[in-house]
Amino acid sequence: MVRGDLTVFPLLSVMQMLLASGRAGRLSLDHPRGGQLWLDPGELVHAQAWTLSGDAGLQVVCSVTEGTFVFEADEPAPNRTLALRRDAALRRMLDDHESWTPSFRHSRTGTAPCALLPAGPRRSLSRVRSTRP
Repeated sequence: MVRGDLTVFPLLSVMQMLLASGRAGRLSLDHPRGGQLWLDPGELVHAQAWTLSGDAGLQVVCSVTEGTFVFEADEPAPNRTLALRRDAALRRMLDDHESWTPSFRHSRTGTAPCALLPAGPRRSLSRVRSTRP
């Protein structure tokens, strides 16, 4: 088990380390916008945040810049909603993280309301999928 503080070890740095090392398991983020990411060796295979999974879950998780994380090795993914190899996963996470920046810049507390979606050309309400039946 690996754990840490996201203000000391940013999410992208943690993901780069885990993906480059070929670790498999679950990364859990403890934050109001937190969630979980599952890795197979060198690949991001599933994201879950609130009731969102896959692309939408990853978008929410990428907004997290503080809180704590825990990586539990060899925890299998409940689903395979993503298939992002190391470089593609890191590039995608950087893009998603940067798309949240304008939303937080206009927030007094730096924590945008849950209803906000990341800005950018590839974001739309139709892309947000819920895991609820």
